[in-house]
Amino acid sequence: MTKKFAVIFAMLVFVAAASAQPRRPGALTTAPPTGTVEVTSEPDPLNDFAKRGLPEPYVLGLQPSASLARSAVAKVLKYDEDSLPVLIAIIQKAGFHIIDKNQKILFRPMDGSNGMAFFDFEVVGMLRSATLGTVTTIDRLGNTFAAGDADLIKFDIPNKLLSDLRAARNSKDAQTQFFATVISELGKGASDLATASPAQARINLMQASLIERRYLSDLVATYEEAQATNFLRWDRRQMIDRNTVRFVNASWRPIAFDPCETLKTIEKVQGYESKGKKVIKMFGGSVPSIANFPKTIFEEKFKKLASGFEKFNTVIAYVKLIMANLNIEADVQIADPIPYIRTKKMDWPGDGEKLITAKFRISFTASEEINCTAKALKITTGLELEVPDDGPLKEVPLKWEPILEGKGVSRHTGYPLQLMSTDPARGDLSKQKTDANGQNQIKIMGKPQSQPLADPLVPQMKNPALRMSVATEDMDAAKDIPKIIFGARWGVASLIEFAPDLLAKMALKNYRISVPVRDWQPCSEDWGGYIIYKKKLQLPIVVKSSRTSNGNSTGDGFRRIEKEEEVSVVLNPRTPEQIAAKAPTKPASYRVIGRHSDIFDGVRENDPCCGPTEGKYTTKFREGTITKFFGTFQKNFYVRINGGDRDYSLSFDFGTEPVKANIHQFYEISETSCLLEYGESKSDDSEGVISLSDSLPDGRYPSRYVNDAGDIYQGSKTLTGADGSTITWEWALARCRK
Repeated sequence: MTKKFAVIFAMLVFVAAASAQPRRPGALTTAPPTGTVEVTSEPDPLNDFAKRGLPEPYVLGLQPSASLARSAVAKVLKYDEDSLPVLIAIIQKAGFHIIDKNQKILFRPMDGSNGMAFFDFEVVGMLRSATLGTVTTIDRLGNTFAAGDADLIKFDIPNKLLSDLRAARNSKDAQTQFFATVISELGKGASDLATASPAQARINLMQASLIERRYLSDLVATYEEAQATNFLRWDRRQMIDRNTVRFVNASWRPIAFDPCETLKTIEKVQGYESKGKKVIKMFGGSVPSIANFPKTIFEEKFKKLASGFEKFNTVIAYVKLIMANLNIEADVQIADPIPYIRTKKMDWPGDGEKLITAKFRISFTASEEINCTAKALKITTGLELEVPDDGPLKEVPLKWEPILEGKGVSRHTGYPLQLMSTDPARGDLSKQKTDANGQNQIKIMGKPQSQPLADPLVPQMKNPALRMSVATEDMDAAKDIPKIIFGARWGVASLIEFAPDLLAKMALKNYRISVPVRDWQPCSEDWGGYIIYKKKLQLPIVVKSSRTSNGNSTGDGFRRIEKEEEVSVVLNPRTPEQIAAKAPTKPASYRVIGRHSDIFDGVRENDPCCGPTEGKYTTKFREGTITKFFGTFQKNFYVRINGGDRDYSLSFDFGTEPVKANIHQFYEISETSCLLEYGESKSDDSEGVISLSDSLPDGRYPSRYVNDAGDIYQGSKTLTGADGSTITWEWALARCRK
C-alpha cells in the first residue's frame, strides 16, 4: 500500500548570528524559520467518506465471471486504499445502483441492472464493519426473514439460502455466477459457504448486505408475479411504483410514526427500480416458492416475510450508518521549545526529554440520522439502543512507531529521535492506551550521533515522522468495539457480533506527526539541503467522434487527464576533509512518487455495423490507463546559483532514473445493443518504468540569508506548466564559503 511520506531532510541554518552582519541587497539578515509540528491523518477512503464522499470506482473492465469475482475480491480483502473503489466496482458489476440519501444516482450498474441499490454510506459501512470482524450467520439471517412465523420457519429459509448460493456459483447467467462467487470469496477466513451448515456459516456485513439486497429484489419480483394473478389485495402504491424512481418500504405498510424527517431515507429498503429492467433472479428456489402456499394465506405470509426484511435491514443500516460516519479527531502537542536540539556527540542525547501529548475525541457526522435509525429499531424490533455519544475516546489501544525511510542501516542511524513510554506498566509503544480523558503521552529524546562529527558544523533541520494508530490489533473486538463505537449497550447482538479471530485491519485511524529537529552536519563548499518538486494536472477534454472505415464511430464523450507527481531530492555534501582529498562528489538521494490517469467515458450511437450485421447500435464504454509509480535511487543533482553578495540567480533541473510503475489498462462496456462489443473488453495489469524531468528557470527567488560563514537559500516558486499543470518548487540550501 503506497503511503505519502514526508522528506526527512531540511535546510541548513548557520550557527553564526546573522543579525550581526550588515544588510546586503538581495539578502536577509534574520534567521530562517525553524519549522513547526505538523499532524496529518493519513489518507484512507473509509475515514475520508464523511467529508469527501465516495471515491471514484475502480475499473474492472472485464465481463462478469467467477474468475473476475475472485481477483476483484482479493483486492478488497487487502484492506488498503484500493479496497473501497474496488468494492464500489463490484457492486456496480453485480447490477446495483449506488445512491446518496437524496436518491441521487452516484454510480450506475454495469452489465445490466437488477433493479436495486445501495446507499453510499452502506458501501463504506459494510467494508469498515468487515475490517473490524463484524459477523452474523446464514442461520440468523434466514430466521430473521422468517419473522417468527411457524410456516416460514418450516420453510427453512437458511438452508435454502445456502443451497441457492451454492447453485448460483455454477449458474449459466454470468452476472449471477459473478455475484454468488463474490459473496463466497468475501468471507474467506470466516467460513466456507460451500460446506458449512447455516449455523456455522459466518458471514461479514459485506456478504450479509449483498444477500439481503439481492434476496429482496426477488421478493419484489415475486410480489409482482403474484399481483398479476390477483393473489394480493392491498394497495400496490404502498410497495412500488415502477413509473417513478422511489424507494421501497420493506414492510409495504407505514410504520407507527416517523421519528424524524431523515428517517424516510433510512427505514426504507434501499431499492432503485429501473423502469423496464427485469430483475435477474438468483434465489429462484426460495422466495417464489412462497407462492405455493394456498392463495388464502399467501398475503399473510408475504407480509410476515416483508417484516423480517424490515427488521434485518434496519439493524444493519444502523450499524453501517455508524461505521461510515464515525470520525476520530486528535489534538497533538509537543512541549516547547521547538525545534528539538539533538546532540553533536556520541555519548549523550541532546535537549533532554520532551513530552508528546495526544488527546482523542470521537464524533459522528450523521448524528441525526443515527438517532432516527435507533428510534426506528425500537419501533420495528423492540431493541433498546444507546445512541453513540461524541466525546473523549476512553481506554482505547494506541500504537506509536517511528516512520523509517531509506535502506539498510541508514534507516535507523538517520532517524534522530528515540521514542519512549511514560507508563511503567506499558513500556511497549505498540501497546499504549488512552486514559479516561482520551489522552496518552510518550517521551521523545535525541539519539546520540552514530559517528564522530568534525568541525565546522552547521545545524541541519530534519522533520522525522511518527505514526500514531488509534484502535489497533491489540483491541478485544468483542468488548472494545461495541463500547467505543456503539456506546455502553449493544442492542443488536441477536443478529450481529464481533469475531476477534476475523480482525483484518483494526486501526480505525492513523496519524502522521512531523517533529522539527535541529541536527548537525559538517559544513563545506558543497551544497547541502533539499529540493522538493510537485506537479498536479487536471485536464478535462470534450471529445467528438470520428468515423472508422466501416462507418462506426470512435465515440463522443468526456476525457479526463490527471497527473500527480512528487520528486524529493536530498543533497549529500562532502566534508571539508573529503573535498581537500578530492573525493568524488556524492550523489543526491531521490524519492519519486506519483499517479497518472487518462480515462475516456464515451458513447457510440447509431453505429451501422455489429460485426457482419447491419443496423443501428449504441454502446456506452469506458477506457483508459491508470499508472502508479514509486522509487528511490541516488543520482547527481546540480545546483546553479550565480552572482555575489549584491545579486544572484538560481535555477534547477532534474531527470530521474526509471522507477517501477504499476499500469492498469482497461476497456469496459457498461451498456450495448451489440453483444459483440463485449469481446473487446479488457483489464490488464502490468509493470513498467517511468522517468520524470523538469527545470526551474533562472530567477531571483526569495529568500536568501548570508553571513561570513556562507549562504543559505530558502524559498518556493509556483509555475504553470506548458500542459496547464500547477508546478511547485520548494528548496532550502546552504554551503560554507571557501
